[in-house]
Amino acid sequence: MTFLAAGFLTGLLALALPWWLHRLESRSPRTRRVSSVLLMRPADMPRQRHRTLRHRVLLGVRMLLLVLLALAFAQPLFERVLPDAGDGADSRPVLLVLDTSLSMTGSMAPARRQARRLLDALPAAVPAGVVAAASELTLLQTLTTDRARLDGAIAAAAADATRLDFDGLLGRLTALAASVTEEPVALHLISDFQASAMPDRFNALVADGEIAVTLHPVLARADNWQLSAELSEGGLRLVVHSHAAEARTVSIVVEDALGGRERRTLDVGPGARAGFTLPLPDAAGAPRWIRAALEDADAVPADDGFFVVVPSRSALGLPVFAGAGAATQVEYLRAAVAAAAPMFQPGPPTLSGPVAAVLDAGGLSAADSRRLERHLAEGGGVFMTVGPGTQRLGALPLSGATLTGRTLEADAAGLRVVTVDPRHPALAAGAADWRDVRVYRHLAVAPAAATALVALDDATGLLVEYPVAAGRVLALTTALDPRWSSLVTSPAFVELVDGALRYLAQENVPVAATAGEPLVIPASNAQLFDGSGARMLSLGDTAARTRVRLNRPGFYTLRTPNRERLLAVNPDPRESLPAAAEPGLLARWQAALRAGDHSAAADTASVDTTAADTASAPLALAPWLLVLLLMLAVLEPAAANAGRSIRT
Repeated sequence: MTFLAAGFLTGLLALALPWWLHRLESRSPRTRRVSSVLLMRPADMPRQRHRTLRHRVLLGVRMLLLVLLALAFAQPLFERVLPDAGDGADSRPVLLVLDTSLSMTGSMAPARRQARRLLDALPAAVPAGVVAAASELTLLQTLTTDRARLDGAIAAAAADATRLDFDGLLGRLTALAASVTEEPVALHLISDFQASAMPDRFNALVADGEIAVTLHPVLARADNWQLSAELSEGGLRLVVHSHAAEARTVSIVVEDALGGRERRTLDVGPGARAGFTLPLPDAAGAPRWIRAALEDADAVPADDGFFVVVPSRSALGLPVFAGAGAATQVEYLRAAVAAAAPMFQPGPPTLSGPVAAVLDAGGLSAADSRRLERHLAEGGGVFMTVGPGTQRLGALPLSGATLTGRTLEADAAGLRVVTVDPRHPALAAGAADWRDVRVYRHLAVAPAAATALVALDDATGLLVEYPVAAGRVLALTTALDPRWSSLVTSPAFVELVDGALRYLAQENVPVAATAGEPLVIPASNAQLFDGSGARMLSLGDTAARTRVRLNRPGFYTLRTPNRERLLAVNPDPRESLPAAAEPGLLARWQAALRAGDHSAAADTASVDTTAADTASAPLALAPWLLVLLLMLAVLEPAAANAGRSIRT
C-alpha cells in the first residue's frame, strides 16, 4: 500500500473533534443540594437520551467519515498481482529509453550495460526498440527482433549537452510509443534521475501517461568542476563550482575576439565555489566574444567551458522622414525614443541605420520612396505613421496597401483597442495597458497582405505589419498627435516605439541561449551557422518558423540581410548538480505508474529483471473510498435523528 499524497493523512488529526463533541454531550448533569423544594414550580423536562450503543455507533460513523475523507485525498494505491498470460511470458513490445542528458556523461557505461541486460532477458520473438531521451526524444532504433541492430543502437547512445526534464516526460513517451506501434508497449526508463530534473508537483510525473513503465536508476559519478560566467557592470564574473569531495587548484584560460589570452588559478574547496571578475573595456564597436575554459579534465567536460557574447553599446542612427505637416509627430517620436530606446539616435533622412521612421507617409518624395524601397530590399525595417498627407494620397507608400476609401472619425468617446498580439516581438513586453487608449481618427487600410497586430473595436487594424521584399513595414494607422488619438499620452506608446524599433532593427535577437532549449529568433530572412560554418537554419526556415534548438555549446552566427551577430550557447547549469532524486520519491513514482516492476535497484551493479514474470499493477482505491464516503454521508443524518423524542 502506497500513497500518492501522503501529506493529507495529517487530516486524521481531525478525529479528535467528533470525539470531543460526543464527550461534551455525554457528561453527567451537575447536582446541587437544596434545603427544600416546596417553593419550586413543577416544569416539563426534556427527556435525556440514553447513552446507548446507538450513540456510540453515531460517533463511529462520524469518525469513519473523516478517515475516509483523509484517505481519499491521500490517494492510496494497492498493489495487485496480475495473472500470468498464457505461458507466463510477456509478449508486449519493449522500448528501452536511455537518458542521454548532460548529467549522464559519467553514467552512460552502466546505462548501456543495464539496457543490454534487459535486452538479453527478453524472449527472442519479442520486438524491442531504443530511444534516447534528453531535451528531445530520439528513436535510435524502431521495433525489431534483430538483436545486433538493437545492440548497435544501444552502443550509439551518447550523452549530449542538453537537459532531460521529467515534467511531462511520461506523456511524451506515450505519444512516441503510439507513433511506433498500435500495440501496448512495455517501457524501461534508464536514468540517473537527477533531483534538479524532478518537477515541483508529483502529479506532473504521471500525467498523460498510458503506458507500462519500469524505472532503472543508474549512477556512476566522479568528481566534477563546473564553470559559469555572468556579465555585470564591473566586468565578467567567472565562477568555478565544485561537485567533488576534495579540494583542488583549477586553472582557467580566458580568450577573447581581440586576441587576448589570460590564465588564472583558483583554489576551490570541496563542494564550494570560487571566482574572480575580469574587467572589460567598453564594447563600442562590434560585439565581441569571450571563451573561458578549465584546463584540468574532469567527469563532465561539457561544463568545463563557458561562452559569452558582450553586446555592442554603440548607438544606431534612426533617419526620420517627415511630411510637411508632421512636426508634432517628430517631437512625440523623439520624446519616446529618448525615454525608452536611447540606443537609437533620431536624425536626418540619410538611411544610416537598419531602421527608418516615416511620419505621415503620404508626404514622401519620389526620391525618398526609391531610397526606402532599396532599404527594404536590403532587409531594413520601416516604422510608419499616417497623417493628412496619407489621407490625401489614398494609399500607404512602400507597403502597396490602399485605403478603403473612407476615413474613420470616431465620436467623442473614441474607438477602443480590443486585441493586442503579445506573441509578436514588437509587442512582447506587454507591460502597458492598451485598454485606456482611445482613437479619435485613423485611416482604414485594406487588409490584403497585412497582419493586424493591434485591432480596434470596429474590426480595423491600428498597428499592421507588411512584408516588403526582404524587409518589414510596421504601419500605425493614426498620427502621433493627441488630436488623432490618446496613444501618444499613454505608456503604451513608449513601449510600442521601443519594441517596434528593436524588432525592425533586429536588436531583440538574443545573444545567449541554453543548449537544447527552444530558441525564439524574432527575425525574418535569417540564417544560423555553427562554429564550423555548418548551416543550422536557412532562410526558408525562418520564413516558416522562428524556433530552433541548438544542442551543442559554442558560438553561433546569425545572419540577416543587413546585419550579422554572434550567439553564445551554454549547457543548463542544473545538469551539473550531482544530487539524485530520493529513493522514496522514485518508489512513489514507480507505484503510481500503470504497471510497475519494483525490482529496479538503486545501484549500478544490477537490476533484477526476472521479476517481470510476475507483473503487478497498482489499484487506485480513492474512487471506492469516495463512494463509501457518500453512502456514510447519507446515513449519518439518519443515524443522528433516529430515536429523538421528548418526554413530558
